[in-house]
Amino acid sequence: ERWLYRFGLRRADAVICQTRGQQRALLGNFSRAATILPMPCSFDISSRRESLANSEVLWVGRVVALKRLELYLDVAESLPDITFHIAGGADDDEGYAGRLFDRASALKNVVWHGVLDRQSIINLYQRCSLLLCTSSIEGFPNTFIEAWGSGMPVVTSFDPDNLIRDHDLGAVAHDSAEFAAVIRKILADDTSYRYWSDNVLQYFKSHHERRLALGRFAGFLQQQVDCYGSR
Repeated sequence: ERWLYRFGLRRADAVICQTRGQQRALLGNFSRAATILPMPCSFDISSRRESLANSEVLWVGRVVALKRLELYLDVAESLPDITFHIAGGADDDEGYAGRLFDRASALKNVVWHGVLDRQSIINLYQRCSLLLCTSSIEGFPNTFIEAWGSGMPVVTSFDPDNLIRDHDLGAVAHDSAEFAAVIRKILADDTSYRYWSDNVLQYFKSHHERRLALGRFAGFLQQQVDCYGSR
């Protein structure tokens, strides 16, 4: 995969990335300039979330060590009155995932759904109130975009380009105590929650809404066609 990545990168006429951090890394490691374009999301937005009908939390991803699902279970264990959902399956370390599954099964407030189809994932986004990300490193998680498109704030240990912090799209936490504290803060009451939900919806609409984002991609690609077609 690394060889194929380098092969393609050397031959590309233009490069698109999602964050300033990726942009700097491409320039520093490969001497390639890149254009930042937010990714589109096909999630439909019906309306903002007016109330906390369900104070439930969601985790979506591959069950691998760098995603640190054990931290999520620590948080669930410290907040027994809140339901925590897990959507995802093991990658290639079955022992790691198996140990976590056994631990999750012993917690009454944790529901492990396994690998789900797209509609079932959408249903979970619509049901839950918060998305938690416990990863030690990420690129730009599609789960963030899907959560924002569903009106869900994100509580995360990884904040690409400090977007969560700077735009009030949720909160950043580093250990189980911090995660628990910010979950309590965001889910304190309907008024508090509407503030966060409004923020994420506004950010989604101005950056990741499908037609708007695809329009930016189309404009960028047309520029490349005009540039290289004139050679």
